[in-house]
Amino acid sequence: MASKIWKTFTFFETSTVKIPADQILADGTRITSACTGMRHILLGLSNGNMVALSSKYSKSAIWKAHEHGPITHAKYLESRQILVTVAEDLTSPPEMKVWALKASEKKTFSAQLQSTLRINTQAIFPMTCFSVAKDLSDVAAAFANGAIILVRGDLVHDRGNRQRVIHESDEPVTGMEFTEESGSSTLYVTTPERVMTIRTSIRGHIPPPRVLETTGCALGCLTLDESSGNILVARDDALYYYGPDGRGPCYAYEGSKSHINSFGAYVILLLPPQAASSGPLGVASSLRHLVGSRREAPFEVSTLVVLDTDLQFIAHIETFTGGVRGILYEWGDIHIVTSDNKIIRLREKPLPDRLQLLYQRDLYPTALKLAQKSNVGMADVNQINSRYADFLFSKGDYDNAMEQYLLAIKQTQPSQIIRKFLDIQRIPNLIQYLEELHRHSEYVTIEHTTLLLNCYAKLKDVEKLENFIRSDKGQRFDLNTVISLCRQASYFDQAVYLARQNSEDDIVMDIFLGDMRDLDKGFKFLNTLEPLTMHRNLMKWGRLLLDEIPDKTTKLFITYYTGQYNPRTEPSEDESPETQPPPTGLQGYAALLPYLPLSMSNSASATPEPRAVEAPRSPYDPPLPQTAFSLFVDHPKEFVAFLEALLLNRVGTAIPEVRSTLFEMYLHNANEDSSELRESWHKMAKSILESSESTIGISEVLLLSHLCNYQDGTTMVREDQQLFFDIFRSHTSSHNTAWVMDALNKYGNEEPQLYLAALAYLISSPHILQDSGDGLLRVLDVIEKECLLAPLQVVQILSKNGIATVRMIRKYLSGMIERERLEIQQDQGFINGYRRDTLMRKQEIADLESKPVVFQPNRCSFCGTSLELPAVHFLCKHSFHQRCLNTPIDSPECPTCAAGNAAIKAIRQAQEDATDQFGLFKTAVEVAERDRFATITDFFSRGIMKDRPI
Repeated sequence: MASKIWKTFTFFETSTVKIPADQILADGTRITSACTGMRHILLGLSNGNMVALSSKYSKSAIWKAHEHGPITHAKYLESRQILVTVAEDLTSPPEMKVWALKASEKKTFSAQLQSTLRINTQAIFPMTCFSVAKDLSDVAAAFANGAIILVRGDLVHDRGNRQRVIHESDEPVTGMEFTEESGSSTLYVTTPERVMTIRTSIRGHIPPPRVLETTGCALGCLTLDESSGNILVARDDALYYYGPDGRGPCYAYEGSKSHINSFGAYVILLLPPQAASSGPLGVASSLRHLVGSRREAPFEVSTLVVLDTDLQFIAHIETFTGGVRGILYEWGDIHIVTSDNKIIRLREKPLPDRLQLLYQRDLYPTALKLAQKSNVGMADVNQINSRYADFLFSKGDYDNAMEQYLLAIKQTQPSQIIRKFLDIQRIPNLIQYLEELHRHSEYVTIEHTTLLLNCYAKLKDVEKLENFIRSDKGQRFDLNTVISLCRQASYFDQAVYLARQNSEDDIVMDIFLGDMRDLDKGFKFLNTLEPLTMHRNLMKWGRLLLDEIPDKTTKLFITYYTGQYNPRTEPSEDESPETQPPPTGLQGYAALLPYLPLSMSNSASATPEPRAVEAPRSPYDPPLPQTAFSLFVDHPKEFVAFLEALLLNRVGTAIPEVRSTLFEMYLHNANEDSSELRESWHKMAKSILESSESTIGISEVLLLSHLCNYQDGTTMVREDQQLFFDIFRSHTSSHNTAWVMDALNKYGNEEPQLYLAALAYLISSPHILQDSGDGLLRVLDVIEKECLLAPLQVVQILSKNGIATVRMIRKYLSGMIERERLEIQQDQGFINGYRRDTLMRKQEIADLESKPVVFQPNRCSFCGTSLELPAVHFLCKHSFHQRCLNTPIDSPECPTCAAGNAAIKAIRQAQEDATDQFGLFKTAVEVAERDRFATITDFFSRGIMKDRPI
């Protein structure tokens, strides 16, 4: 049944090679396992030997791998150049060895033993499966009793290992493979009833198996697809792929299977011998085969099937007698190691031969897929397309034939294809071919273009005819003739197009805006003109465009006058003008902000962030901004956006005029808009005055501020001139107490005398005093802290009129009197303390001069030991051994009091030196800001006014 579903080919050439049995096989020795590595075929024998066969199938090396039992499993790790072998004799636990393989340039092959271990099992059962992780971190061994043992450790350097049973079941394990999934190692396991995975990379407790499907497979029917990283399982009904997400695609192929392998793009299936095909290959028979109880009949016929699952065909079928010891892939060929000591080699035919086999059976779609899968050049693919097209044309399938001709257009002769479809009057197909031919201009001639136009005309396909004329392919005919025909038919679109082709830009603008009144197309075309032509038409049609589409027109003015205009090659498709009344107020100005190249720091908070204008790529000299001023009459908001962009881009030498005009427009808009928006315009005007680059004259600012009633402008000019008293007087003359207090807080630190003027202002009227709140007390506090006036002077000023009462300043007076009282008490305390200290010092001096001093110390003040003669006693009551003193005995000084005496002498010397520093005294008095009398008393204490001898 499988042969009816899958097409069968002979893509491989078969040859048989006899193994040199006389060199490697002794009497009764047979091949028990096989693998490939180091560009050799490695055979495991029943006597424990390993044999390496070279590409000429001769013996390269043979060594004794195991002493007891046949080598039943062998795995080679390409990434580590490691060979792992397992021998088992069913009397003791299986023995596993790790070998490091080396192959030199002289074609010498060697194997070095790295480690040996026994796989510990509770009971001796045949090992059904064996798998090794790519990095040799994990080794899994499965047995016929359903147990799986995981070996983990450093097996290369033989630094110990750990073994544990990770799975136990009543079902024997029929297949096992390690895969890498998301950086972790996963073991796929199959039994006759299940397909499951075990996460082996988790340290410590290994979670229970995850069952992917409740249907398993027979022994040997699981393999790893290296190209996809998925697991491939063969069952009697189909081939199934499994991955991290469970079961993947499947391919139906019915029949019993005893083994599966995957090499590159091919899947290798081994079908059981014909004698056993009448019933399913049971697990029990497979296990009997492991222990050798089942003899292989020499005349049983086995079948090897090579499948291409992607292209859904059988690439080769090979039948042979005897059993199979291994199916290997090495040197680009498939090798079948049989039990009668032969190797059947399957060599894939060259791609041209395989394609020829497909041509013979008219399987052109399969040939195309095979060529693309083989990564052949486009010339070869086009050749297959051409063959396929000829085949379809001969069968009368003209539409599909044309599709293939279009794909192979580079490999066909246009004249032959055109004649074929002309003969059968397939004009739509011919148009299809000619259109594709015009997309490859290197193959097009004038005759081809003429024929295409005639075909359009014959089918009356006006739309395609117009599209072709408008394309670059239509420039092979006389444009003047076509223009004349379009005008006679009153086709304005075609007339505009042809005028553009002749570079009559002014005529195009006249048609769009003068005749058609199509502002959308006219504006788009205006953006495609060169700078000089665009400016000429902008001056002509600018007022009309500002009336109809103010936002876009303002953006165009900004782009051109800032030197950033760049003609567009094609109009933007997403621009659709909407003719609507222009918005009023600050909202209309905010709508223009996205067109500005930079954002104003003082713009309204509700305005969106403006986008940056691209740098110019077509250099030109922008005209003077004044040339466009007259066009913005009746469009003040757009005019503001235009001026702001000019100012931010520093265009030309007219910056002062632009800044002055912008300042005037801010004030004008503030007077025109509602009171809610007036503050925003005033903030923008203020930002111009605050700019460090502002060059607006003082008289001009004062005039405009006065005409527009803009108080902040007048204030800022006076601030720049540091005329703080003028600002303060202007606020007091307007009797705005809040402004007066703000000015006092703002300028009071720089001009303290303002507090004196504020004191006189606050007591000038009862209403002013009431509006100020606690302003009077705050002014008095500053006057007191800064010592601007004596308390008596403050009282005299407040008493000039009856506005400020004693109750208002009671807190100030009581605080002042309390501070004076505390200061007097503190000073009196200092005086009394200094007097007591002076009297005490004088009494001590008198006692030292007139009374004897008794010394009774018994310990040295330096070393602390008992005082012994000779000893030195000082009047300060300190006594020392003479040996403890470092000073000469003629002029002794107490070491304990020496530091304090030196400090007092230094202070005294400094005071005497200060008596002559009159310049320092004068400077200190002049720079004293608050209490100069305290400075004088400080210098008086240093003796600055002491009498000097003459």
